This record gives sequence, structure tokens and C-alpha cells, in this order.
Amino acid sequence: MRLHFILQHLDKIGTYVRNLFVDFSLAFNTIIPTALQTKLTQPSVPSSICQWIISFLTDRQQLVRLGKFMSNSHSTNTGAPQGCVLSPRLFSLYIYFLSIASNRDVNVPVHNITDFVIKVEYHENGPLFSELNYKSQKDTMNNWKKFKRLEFLGIPIYWGSGLTESNGIRLMDRLGIDLQIVFMENGGELKKPTVLQLGLDVLEYIHDNEYIHADIKAANLLLQGDSVYLADYGLSDRYCPNGDHKEYKENPKKGHNGTIEYTSIDVHKEVAPSRRGDLEVLGYCLLHWQCGTLPWLSSFKNPADVQEAKAKLMSNLPDSVLNMSTSGTSTEIARYLSSVKNLGYNEKPEYQTLRKILSVAGPQGPLDLSRPRLLETGRPTTQRVSVRCFGTSAQ
Repeated sequence: MRLHFILQHLDKIGTYVRNLFVDFSLAFNTIIPTALQTKLTQPSVPSSICQWIISFLTDRQQLVRLGKFMSNSHSTNTGAPQGCVLSPRLFSLYIYFLSIASNRDVNVPVHNITDFVIKVEYHENGPLFSELNYKSQKDTMNNWKKFKRLEFLGIPIYWGSGLTESNGIRLMDRLGIDLQIVFMENGGELKKPTVLQLGLDVLEYIHDNEYIHADIKAANLLLQGDSVYLADYGLSDRYCPNGDHKEYKENPKKGHNGTIEYTSIDVHKEVAPSRRGDLEVLGYCLLHWQCGTLPWLSSFKNPADVQEAKAKLMSNLPDSVLNMSTSGTSTEIARYLSSVKNLGYNEKPEYQTLRKILSVAGPQGPLDLSRPRLLETGRPTTQRVSVRCFGTSAQ
């Protein structure tokens, strides 16, 4: 019944819900003693009781008896004893955090013991739910990584999907915060070596499967542990359906789709997105992350002005980009955008050439997500965080 109300609510465009599903068939086995201990400190349970509960739940000796035979004992440190009157109470305390599920604040974080999330979108928000099968083909992805000598490819794993009359549903790994949060916390800039690594491997894989992403931006780059994933394929489309590349055809009455700051000039003209457009979008992102601004940010509420400013920047390369950085640190991005500018609409990019331009053709180190040094930006430094970019070469 609750799921019925959820789907009714999601039938309205622009709505979403927060819900949590718990498998109660093995409920007691899900208790993690250290997580329970943290929860018990919130209602101020005396530390002596907390320690007793931890002692009760950890290092429990388990064995199996079969007739007159008995197995060796095995120590377990998760779950709670079955048949014990205390176990239901402990489990109730353990799921105390479920009260946040009824909170109307959309910024309530997913609890840190959650492994998976379910994404439910209205069909118009995700037109390719049934078509984007390549992301879930782990064998295909692994073979491609092996061929490209990559240890890691930052595409989220989708464990299952489904369709209702008006919604698409996907089960995926729960990932962490997005790069936009890090970008803003760092004063609106990222270090040059980090920017130049946030690059091409995922886009090349997507393009090899005849899709484009069409919405690359920091908010769609999610951090998880020491890795970065490119997420949100709601604007993705096939650039080569039935083996034939879409024709270049402008429609000035429409256009300006996607995130206006980074949308390609083609999409401003309502031309179907292409590989060239994806690489152009990435170039605008790289420029923004490194320089902290874009020439058209003050005009983003007027899409026509943004389109004109982008055309001016691309027409005056490399000087238009080099002049944005007094220290000349944007040389690689200027060369990258110049190379993208020279691509034909339906031309296959030379990804390895673009990698060399961005100086990431060889093995890559961990990304440094700390704020640029005072010498580079005039602002103080912050704590250093190192992660892997969304395409990491094998050593």
C-alpha cells in the first residue's frame, strides 16, 4: 500500500521521495555492534551499559551440533543471538535512525551503513531507463578496462532496474558526496594536476557504446572512498542509432538544453548531442574548475548571451583561455579546446591525443582535492584529500 502511494506521488513531474527498505527476515543478523554503540550515546545511555552490550554482542562462540557430532567453534562479531529476549530491543535501538525517513528535508543524508540506494524517476527525467544497458554489463566493462589497461573505470554499478507505467527504477551502489561540494569548499577552484586527471576514460567508454552523456559537471561526479564516478545519465542519448550517426540539424527555436554553464554550442542550437559536444562540455568544466570562473557566468540566466560568449571563446583560442590565467596554467586546456574545436560533428575523437594534451597519458597518481596553495590563489590551504579519478591506468 505504501509503495502504491509513493508511485502515485512520483507520477507528478519534479517530485521525489525518501524511503528505506529493510529485510527483516535476517534482521537481527544486521546489527553492527560498533554502529549500535554510536547510536546508544545519542540518548545518553551510560557507558558501562554500552560496554556490557558490546561485550554481549561480540566474540560470541558459535557451533553446529549434528547428532553426536559437534563442529569447531567459530567466533562472530555481528548480529544478535536468536531467541534472546534482549535481541528485539537491541534491534529496535539499532534502527532508531529510521525516523529520518519521514523528514521532509531533501538534504537529510543517507545513513552511513546504507550500501545501496534506489533511484526512482519520472520517465521524462530519464528517457533511457530501458536502453542504457551497457552500464550494467560488467563483463563488457571489464573487457574494455583490460583492453585499455585500466584498473578502474568510474561508472556506477546498477544492480537492477524496473519500469512502471510512468516511472523508471534503478538499484545502485550508494556513493558519497559530489565534486561540486568539494569545489565550493575549496573556494571555487581545484588544483591543476587534479583538474587535468578528471578526464576522458569514462567518456571514451560511453562513446564506444554509441552513447553520449550530455551533462558532465562537478555535481555529477560522485566520490566514494578513493574513487570518482560519473553519474546521472538522465540526458544521455544515442548519437549513432542503427549504426548511422545523427545528422547535423539546427533548430534555433528550441535548444539550450542541459546545464547552461557547460552546454555545448551544438546543443545551444538544438543540434543532437555528439561526441564532440561531450568533449566540449568537459573542456568548459576543466576551465571552470581550474580558473574558478567562466566568461559567461554572469549571463547564465540569458542562454543566448551564454551561447554568444562560448562562441567568442572558441573562436579566439588559444588566447581567450590563456588570458583567463595570469600564470599561464591553463595552457593544456587551451590546447585541448582547440583540438575539440577542430573535430567534425560526426568525427571520432582521438582520445589518446587528447590525453597527451592533458598530460595524463601515463600512470596517474591519487587526486589531491585540497584547496590550491596560497601562492596559486591568494587564499589559505585546507585539508588534503586524495582519491582516484574516474579512469585510472594500470601500473
